[in-house]
Amino acid sequence: MMEQRKLAKFFAILADQTRLRIITLLLEGELCVCEIQQELEMSQPSVSYHLRLMERTGYLLSRQSKGWTNYRINPQLNRMIIRKLKQIGLVVEKQV
Repeated sequence: MMEQRKLAKFFAILADQTRLRIITLLLEGELCVCEIQQELEMSQPSVSYHLRLMERTGYLLSRQSKGWTNYRINPQLNRMIIRKLKQIGLVVEKQV
Protein backbone atom coordinates (compact mmCIF):
# COMPACT_ATOMS: atom_id res chain seq x y z
CA MET A 1 0.00 0.00 0.00
CA MET A 2 2.85 2.39 0.84
CA GLU A 3 4.46 1.78 -2.57
CA GLN A 4 1.15 2.69 -4.24
CA ARG A 5 0.97 5.97 -2.30
CA LYS A 6 4.54 6.84 -3.23
CA LEU A 7 3.87 5.94 -6.84
CA ALA A 8 0.69 8.06 -6.91
CA LYS A 9 2.60 11.01 -5.47
CA PHE A 10 5.39 10.46 -7.99
CA PHE A 11 3.01 10.49 -10.95
CA ALA A 12 1.17 13.54 -9.58
CA ILE A 13 4.47 15.43 -9.74
CA LEU A 14 5.12 14.18 -13.27
CA ALA A 15 1.59 15.03 -14.41
CA ASP A 16 2.83 18.56 -15.03
CA GLN A 17 4.91 18.96 -18.19
CA THR A 18 7.25 21.53 -16.64
CA ARG A 19 8.02 19.34 -13.63
CA LEU A 20 8.58 16.35 -15.90
CA ARG A 21 11.06 18.37 -17.93
CA ILE A 22 12.85 19.51 -14.75
CA ILE A 23 13.16 15.93 -13.46
CA THR A 24 14.49 14.83 -16.85
CA LEU A 25 17.13 17.59 -16.74
CA LEU A 26 18.12 16.70 -13.18
CA LEU A 27 18.58 13.03 -14.05
CA GLU A 28 21.85 14.22 -15.63
CA GLY A 29 22.99 15.84 -12.37
CA GLU A 30 22.71 18.88 -10.15
CA LEU A 31 21.77 22.21 -11.76
CA CYS A 32 21.27 25.74 -10.49
CA VAL A 33 17.98 27.56 -10.99
CA CYS A 34 19.53 29.73 -13.72
CA GLU A 35 20.56 26.66 -15.75
CA ILE A 36 17.11 25.10 -15.44
CA GLN A 37 15.49 28.42 -16.32
CA GLN A 38 17.65 28.71 -19.43
CA GLU A 39 16.89 25.16 -20.57
CA LEU A 40 13.15 25.58 -20.07
CA GLU A 41 13.05 29.14 -21.45
CA MET A 42 10.78 30.17 -18.57
CA SER A 43 10.82 32.98 -16.03
CA GLN A 44 12.75 32.48 -12.80
CA PRO A 45 9.62 32.77 -10.59
CA SER A 46 7.84 30.06 -12.61
CA VAL A 47 10.79 27.69 -12.44
CA SER A 48 11.28 28.37 -8.72
CA TYR A 49 7.62 27.60 -8.03
CA HIS A 50 7.94 24.13 -9.57
CA LEU A 51 11.28 23.48 -7.87
CA ARG A 52 9.92 24.43 -4.43
CA LEU A 53 6.92 22.18 -4.94
CA MET A 54 9.13 19.23 -5.84
CA GLU A 55 11.46 19.98 -2.94
CA ARG A 56 8.54 20.02 -0.47
CA THR A 57 7.42 16.59 -1.68
CA GLY A 58 10.92 15.23 -1.05
CA TYR A 59 11.88 14.53 -4.65
CA LEU A 60 14.50 17.25 -4.84
CA LEU A 61 17.21 18.48 -2.51
CA SER A 62 18.66 21.98 -2.66
CA ARG A 63 21.80 23.71 -1.48
CA GLN A 64 22.98 27.30 -1.59
CA SER A 65 26.18 28.09 -3.50
CA LYS A 66 27.50 31.59 -4.17
CA GLY A 67 24.06 33.17 -4.10
CA TRP A 68 22.42 30.51 -6.29
CA THR A 69 20.26 27.59 -5.30
CA ASN A 70 21.30 24.26 -6.80
CA TYR A 71 18.87 21.36 -7.10
CA ARG A 72 19.35 17.65 -7.47
CA ILE A 73 17.14 14.60 -7.29
CA ASN A 74 17.01 13.13 -3.80
CA PRO A 75 19.44 10.17 -4.05
CA GLN A 76 17.09 7.97 -2.01
CA LEU A 77 14.42 8.45 -4.66
CA ASN A 78 16.69 8.53 -7.69
CA ARG A 79 16.59 4.79 -8.31
CA MET A 80 12.79 4.69 -8.04
CA ILE A 81 12.40 7.68 -10.39
CA ILE A 82 14.74 6.27 -13.01
CA ARG A 83 13.06 2.84 -12.78
CA LYS A 84 9.59 4.34 -13.22
CA LEU A 85 10.66 6.64 -16.07
CA LYS A 86 12.21 3.64 -17.84
CA GLN A 87 9.01 1.64 -17.32
CA ILE A 88 6.93 4.29 -19.05
CA GLY A 89 9.52 4.84 -21.77
CA LEU A 90 10.64 8.37 -20.90
CA VAL A 91 14.22 7.30 -20.20
CA VAL A 92 16.02 4.83 -22.41
CA GLU A 93 19.14 3.05 -21.25
CA LYS A 94 22.18 4.11 -23.22
CA GLN A 95 23.71 1.44 -25.42
CA VAL A 96 27.38 0.80 -24.62
